[in-house]
Amino acid sequence: MSLVLFITGTCNYEGVFQSGVEYWKPDYPSGCLDENPHKPWLCLFGNYSFPHHTTPTFVIQNLFDYTQLDTDGAGVLHGFDQEAAVEYALACKDLFHEYSIPVINFGFFPSCYGHNNLAASNDGWVTTVVHGHSLRSVIDIWFETYISETQIYWDDCEGYACNPTCVGEAI
Repeated sequence: MSLVLFITGTCNYEGVFQSGVEYWKPDYPSGCLDENPHKPWLCLFGNYSFPHHTTPTFVIQNLFDYTQLDTDGAGVLHGFDQEAAVEYALACKDLFHEYSIPVINFGFFPSCYGHNNLAASNDGWVTTVVHGHSLRSVIDIWFETYISETQIYWDDCEGYACNPTCVGEAI
């Protein structure tokens, strides 16, 4: 499975992201905009923006983010397959390490199926646990130590959406 389906045009989300840019009004790293002056929306993606970050960054990402799975052609809209989703999550982990480790000094990556189930508007940010820590406790640790340490909380349970503390239902 290719993680570049979105970029290669298999999924045509360019218009959606262009509209999103107008709505979200994101603050991009300047180097990313210099490299993508005609497609600034690409800077919404880590593999484009992370090389240009200069400040400590905290990333929160469900390993089975249904919006991302659908965008990249591996989700429900494309005939969901749990094995393919697991392969996708492993490939994302490899990409994360390739593109972001020097820049991302803290991360929370639970093996959950969802898009915003870690939001403060529900209990996911306090009940979802990776390596004995909730997102809330990891954020506390980050605020205390973010300059001096790197800590990545990546769920290592095996299989699809295998973290039993996730909020919401798996497909």
